[in-house]
Amino acid sequence: MFATTALSLLVFGAAITLDDTALPQPVAEALSASVNDGQRDDWRFSISITSGETAVLGRFDGTLPEVEQWTLISPSQEEMDDELRAIWEDIIDPSEDEDEGSGLFFSTSDFEYEPGSLNLLEANGGLSHFSFTPVLDAEEAEMAEHLTGVLTISDDPARVQQIRIYAEESFKPNFAVRVNAFELRQYYQQFEGLPAPVMTRMVQHVEASAAFQTFEQGIEIEFSDIEYLAE
Repeated sequence: MFATTALSLLVFGAAITLDDTALPQPVAEALSASVNDGQRDDWRFSISITSGETAVLGRFDGTLPEVEQWTLISPSQEEMDDELRAIWEDIIDPSEDEDEGSGLFFSTSDFEYEPGSLNLLEANGGLSHFSFTPVLDAEEAEMAEHLTGVLTISDDPARVQQIRIYAEESFKPNFAVRVNAFELRQYYQQFEGLPAPVMTRMVQHVEASAAFQTFEQGIEIEFSDIEYLAE
């Protein structure tokens, strides 16, 4: 999907298991409202990518020929730092082996959890919040035991609103690195007439140290002026 292409942050593993007998009914209903076979060409939207005080603005139009679908509005690529330039280039030219996913729709690949791990934390204001244990692929498995997830769904109708993956405390995924803080949030909105919620925002914050050096990284991607073009 567009968002995971943009950040290439955290890669989940196994697919959603909607036949999980321990899955709370509202969660099962919310997760079933997903699209797994959408097309990139079905969308038109604006995108902003922010890192620190710098923001990249762009536009995607699926009705245009493939080489013209992405437009960089500001700044120019020459004015970007290396990090933002790499993200932008990955967006407009994703790897050939990357699953195209479902465009901006919530899909089963967005939420991977350990069956039986979902538990209600609280319900108020028309939202229910469930804790869960994230499942990651082999490349990120060393982080999995240190991360916690929270799934937020609306009550009526039951739809995914937010997925949060975070570390409750600092940890060492390997002997050379200490992660002092990690958080990833994905935000979704249900638009009238569409079959599944649409991702509108993704935020990641990481603080880590290695070889007596520390670094902090914060990236936010926001989608706006969203149009779904398929009938």
